[in-house]
Amino acid sequence: MKPIVFAVRVPRDTEEKYSAVFLSAADEKHKKRYSDAKNRDQAYISLVGNVLSLYALNKTFGLKMSEIKIGYGEKGKPFPEGRSGEKYFFSVSHSGDVCVCAVSDSEVGVDVERIRDVNAERIAKRFFSKDEKEYIGSFQNEYEKKRAFFTVWTKHESAVKLSGRGISDISKPIGDEVLSESTLLFGEYVLTISIFTQM
Repeated sequence: MKPIVFAVRVPRDTEEKYSAVFLSAADEKHKKRYSDAKNRDQAYISLVGNVLSLYALNKTFGLKMSEIKIGYGEKGKPFPEGRSGEKYFFSVSHSGDVCVCAVSDSEVGVDVERIRDVNAERIAKRFFSKDEKEYIGSFQNEYEKKRAFFTVWTKHESAVKLSGRGISDISKPIGDEVLSESTLLFGEYVLTISIFTQM
């Protein structure tokens, strides 16, 4: 099955009104993370992402939200616990006020980024290939340069999430697997989904 993407816009001014609803549906780890958070904005959108992933697994595979337990791999990749031999995979990302979750019956990685000001040259120098840097540099318009930067970045980050490696490995190739990526530009956001085409 092709990945299915669930997305939600989460205006920051909704926290007071809806946090109790999200807390009632979230897993224990995210409830604790939210209650202990110093950065409430980040904790709130992470809480929404957790609930979105439970909802996506429910709608796609019929799993009961209240019975899904999320585990985390060594580098933080989430997975439904206790489902050995079953093929339920998901990946979550958020940026700005958008939260997305991709689900599939095979490994999947997703990244969404709001196009914004960053030190693109410094980041590209550290993480991107010569061809990627030339691609970004080929744009004259500053907004198009930023969009190109985030297009390349989301491809890297979704591939890292797909493989289950840590973000410190973002510039390293995935390996011999054939990788398929789809990128979508919408409004001020770039979203990339990555899957393996061969296992």
